[in-house]
Amino acid sequence: KYKQDSFILNFLSIMGRHSRDTILIASEINNSSENMIEPEALVVDDSPFNLLVISKFLREYGIKVSTAHHGLQCLELVKEKAKEKIYFSAIFLDCDMPVMDGYEAARELKRLINEKEISEIPIIALTANDSEEERRKCLEAGMDEFLSKPLTKQSLERIIKEYQLSLTL
Repeated sequence: KYKQDSFILNFLSIMGRHSRDTILIASEINNSSENMIEPEALVVDDSPFNLLVISKFLREYGIKVSTAHHGLQCLELVKEKAKEKIYFSAIFLDCDMPVMDGYEAARELKRLINEKEISEIPIIALTANDSEEERRKCLEAGMDEFLSKPLTKQSLERIIKEYQLSLTL
């Protein structure tokens, strides 16, 4: 869209049909687009297939994706980015993983948020268990949302819209 605005501005200036205000507005649009932060999600799952499917879908909505294979790797990535003042827009966190499961990772992420070491990040639980008990367990661990596997395009799209993760929706 912003490249189109630049094209329109160039076209108008060539044709001589522009005002000073039009140039200033188009210039502001182009300058602000350069400074926009592209949303980035972290997808954490020990299944390469799940990482691939979720990442592909998120990228379709213009969301950058980083991946991790377990909770400890997730925490390391989040802390590393925070040192550079870069924060994920959301974390999609599998519950059942080796090394560190999603529950423990979520509790640690919430601790880091509460201690102001990282910014507030929505944590979306990913689990094959669709029971009320599992949902409660995820929420108690600090996860903000709950998605059961297999994920549907509609369920991911709902999260993308709810947390305004995409610049295209």
